[in-house]
Amino acid sequence: MQNADRASASLAEIYNLLFDYYGAQNWWPAEHGFEVIVGAILTQNTAWTNVELALENLRKHDCLRYQEILNLSVSELQSHIRPAGFYRRKAQSIQAINQCLQDSQGIEALSGQDHQYSRALLLGICGIGEETADAIL
Repeated sequence: MQNADRASASLAEIYNLLFDYYGAQNWWPAEHGFEVIVGAILTQNTAWTNVELALENLRKHDCLRYQEILNLSVSELQSHIRPAGFYRRKAQSIQAINQCLQDSQGIEALSGQDHQYSRALLLGICGIGEETADAIL
């Protein structure tokens, strides 16, 4: 076994031990998994207070689910997330990840995939970097 494989296995074992002992930490303030995904994109290069405003806009318009965001026009999505800044680029990323989720049969199906596969899929989406992909996963 190579050192990287051994280190990866050890890290996974440590993670599992900590998770078993401490349980879920709910480290990301979200009501559901999709909100984590949108929040991870919106928080890029902005303050969390601005992300909260954008998320509240999405909630207020009842479109904080990936199926609903797919039904929005680009301009509507941009308008809702404008407080988070860089709203044109972030709207593209949100729509792209929504399409990915739809193609993957939803969040649960994507999360059931191999971690490396899911991470590579996310990193292939414009606007999703390593930190954002890891936060989503």
